[in-house]
Amino acid sequence: MFVDKNSKDLLEIFFKTQRKFSQGVDVSDEIEIKRIIAVGIMSNIILSKKIFKKNVEIGDFLMAFMDISFSKWMLSSRTLICGKTIKYIKTMDSEDDINNVLNSLYSLLKKINQDEDIHQKDIYEVIRDMEI
Repeated sequence: MFVDKNSKDLLEIFFKTQRKFSQGVDVSDEIEIKRIIAVGIMSNIILSKKIFKKNVEIGDFLMAFMDISFSKWMLSSRTLICGKTIKYIKTMDSEDDINNVLNSLYSLLKKINQDEDIHQKDIYEVIRDMEI
């Protein structure tokens, strides 16, 4: 990963602080970096009115791609949606779960950049959602 010295120092201090206050939870730095990336990208996507014009569209996306559902009153505020989604991502312990979030975000951003319907699932997303 390419980061400048100041960013690397900031991450190292963050991880050191996190380990100091963690309560027996030992998560590798690589998983935590993935989590930070997922939270950052997800926050920007949720708060973007250009990607999702209506809050209901955010709810549909989160339900379809991440299995997160919100009540109707929660969908009235993007900041509430953002906060609950971040909390959901922060509680993920499994690297596979975090990778699934990152894959969903990659798929969404790829569709946006190719001017495709973001709610349309491709074959890989259907297969990923299948329970075996």
